[in-house]
Amino acid sequence: MQTAYLIYAILTFVCSLLGGIVISKLKFSHTGLQILLSFVGGLMLAVAILHLLPHSVTELKGNTKTASVAMLAGILITFLLLRVFQVHQHGAYDDTQSQICQHPEHRQATASDDPNHCEVHRSRYSWIGLFIGLGIHAIIDGLAISAIVVESTNHTEVPLLPGIALAAAILLHKPLDSMSVISVMKSSGWDQNAVRLANFSFALISPLGIYIAAYGFDVFAVDSNTSLLGWTFGISAGCFITIALSDILPELTFHNHDRLKLTIALILGVALGFMLQASETTHDHTHHHPTAITELSTSGT
Repeated sequence: MQTAYLIYAILTFVCSLLGGIVISKLKFSHTGLQILLSFVGGLMLAVAILHLLPHSVTELKGNTKTASVAMLAGILITFLLLRVFQVHQHGAYDDTQSQICQHPEHRQATASDDPNHCEVHRSRYSWIGLFIGLGIHAIIDGLAISAIVVESTNHTEVPLLPGIALAAAILLHKPLDSMSVISVMKSSGWDQNAVRLANFSFALISPLGIYIAAYGFDVFAVDSNTSLLGWTFGISAGCFITIALSDILPELTFHNHDRLKLTIALILGVALGFMLQASETTHDHTHHHPTAITELSTSGT
């Protein structure tokens, strides 16, 4: 599994480091950004429900109640992150007008029209809370990827890159998270060097999470105790569902226009999740759990 860990660590790093910069420079219109969010949100929903939740039930030996509790825990954790750190403020704040929807029903909820709305320019250090919240989210991403790699060792036939659907959802969402950090820092007046350092630091979080989680699973997720993997999958499913819906649901209230575009994008995202899930080889789930870190060290010798 050394190859899978390495490839996923590199991909999460690159997508976060370069993806946010590229998307920030593209300067999406409000509608364009919402179409992208709807597509990625649909993919995340499909992955959570079709992929992560079933894996949770399997690793918990068919205990659907415990899997449901784990998923609920993931929902509550992510809700608290959204509430405390305002994690999902996707938009290029250094070019606010290009991101604000000009339709009347949406403008009524913008910061410029609501005097009680928190302004994005209120603090030079407002990006720190966002960084912490998204950093915790990035750690959960790393945990989920590591769990799916470890879980694949249960199978009689192990693919080179297990969990393609999960990885696709995470990798497509990484640039949006990175863009949020970059945009808030720029709007707060930070220089380019500080922005680059923060972006680089943020990009390292998921790869570190992958390897730290691999070590943890090696120590605790032994043959007789697969519940840790089950809880990880369940919590990750709850996180994915909450993040996806937090990106999608606001537009049901604010957008009376572009409904067809946003709906098509959502359906395409769900369809991609179906296709990626179907493309993964069907494996025999016989639990034998070769260890994660031990395999990393021995495979290189």
